[in-house]
Amino acid sequence: MITTSPPKRIVRPKTNKSASAPPAASAASAQALRDDSIALRAYQLWLAEGCPDGRALAHWVQAQHELAK
Repeated sequence: MITTSPPKRIVRPKTNKSASAPPAASAASAQALRDDSIALRAYQLWLAEGCPDGRALAHWVQAQHELAK
């Protein structure tokens, strides 16, 4: 009869949970969220206008202004 031992338990090193992300990472992720929000609003504006060609920049700028309020 072959016996096998249970799998070894992997222990991760403890981390300081009170430490926050570096400021650059937080700023980058916050900017990405803002860009995603602007893109979504610009897309909604584009759809509302009937999907016209050549108005992407106008929709982006309008979305920026609406979300800055």
